Amino acid sequence: MRVFIASFLTAESARKLAVEVPAIDGMRPVPEENLHMTLHFIGKVREPDSAEICALVADLEGTRLTAQVEGIVGFPNAMSARAVAARLEVPERVYAWQRTLVDLW
Repeated sequence: MRVFIASFLTAESARKLAVEVPAIDGMRPVPEENLHMTLHFIGKVREPDSAEICALVADLEGTRLTAQVEGIVGFPNAMSARAVAARLEVPERVYAWQRTLVDLW
């Protein structure tokens, strides 16, 4: 299974962000309840390892945070986007969480 660690948005934040994302021909929008901020992409792992990953993440004691949208970007690039993402300005503790996650897994 492919695994990544993410922080989900509040319903209000998801609604606000969904309004900011432009409609692109051929691309279906992500449901608001699935919008998230990826903190660390782990990749393919065996299913037994997923329980260990969940336990490690639970120990991080994350807290609610505020982030500002700096812009919307397309991947792999703006001209041939297959996915759209928001570029965020986040508090320093988000980078600390990312470093911890990279060290853990």
